[in-house]
Amino acid sequence: MRSRTLLAAILGVGLFAGEAVSQSPPAKAEAPPPPKNLQFFPKDTPRPQLIQTMRGFCFALGVRCEHCHVDEGPNGRRDFAADEKPAKEKARAMLRMTQRINDELLAAIPGRSTPPVRVQCMTCHHGLSKPELLAERLHTVAAHGGPDSAVATLRGLHADAVSGLFDLSEWGVNEAARTFTEEGKTDVSLALLRANATLNPESESVPMLLAEVHTARGEKAEAIEILRKVLAGDPENQRAKRMLEQLESPSNGPKP
Repeated sequence: MRSRTLLAAILGVGLFAGEAVSQSPPAKAEAPPPPKNLQFFPKDTPRPQLIQTMRGFCFALGVRCEHCHVDEGPNGRRDFAADEKPAKEKARAMLRMTQRINDELLAAIPGRSTPPVRVQCMTCHHGLSKPELLAERLHTVAAHGGPDSAVATLRGLHADAVSGLFDLSEWGVNEAARTFTEEGKTDVSLALLRANATLNPESESVPMLLAEVHTARGEKAEAIEILRKVLAGDPENQRAKRMLEQLESPSNGPKP
């Protein structure tokens, strides 16, 4: 009898008159209260649907709930309805903007595809809390640390390319370098293009861009050397031929 009692205790059942009977069922958990302070979403939005939408925001921006909501952890204050954080009102503004783009602006485009393309948070954010292009990130670091910092940042991002935060393709880096060239910061664009050449050793476009930047800097010999190497590997490269002919033309020589 003692062994049966012990077994019943382990299994969470009771014994009565020699028979096992289930214990009283646990008290039914109270349903969570409905969401409060909904200003963009309909007031009757089901909680599971709202939570799933919020999870999508977190994923698209690479943030957690406390980015917009008051959530101070297990022992702190937790008030998701509060409007204390500026990020929450910004999120509402972004939602209204996205809704207008999708429902008004894109909807007015003739011959729109089916199913229609719709703007979402991920369209611009790509896992960043503040949308940012590769060129913008590199400009920020170059402004403080020069070409070396820009290249170090590029290599660091390339090592973590799986995150997909930036366009680190060959042309993505070329375009970022081009923005520095347009601003006259050719030392940075040269450094980035040289780094891009090591990341894409088979590239045909990077050497041509390097030749263009050297030409813009008045470094004729360097540009000619690069173009000759390009033509050695691709004798039919018409663009390289034209650039080389122009650089080697007597009219392009030093003025007396």
